[in-house]
Amino acid sequence: MIAQVPSDVTSFNQTGLKPGEEYIVNVVALKEQARSPPTSASVSTGECLQPFSLSLIHISEPTRPLYI
Repeated sequence: MIAQVPSDVTSFNQTGLKPGEEYIVNVVALKEQARSPPTSASVSTGECLQPFSLSLIHISEPTRPLYI
């Protein structure tokens, strides 16, 4: 999945994740024609009884849209 958010967004909620799964999250910032190196994190939803959402908070120094 790819999500594009405006440059002033400092958090993002990813919905539709399955319980007990591990996900790799890559964040890339764009500024004009430049693209940052990706920042990656491995996250797990853990075991839960309902679908889980991933929240990214405190994304600093936003430039252009972020692709997640």
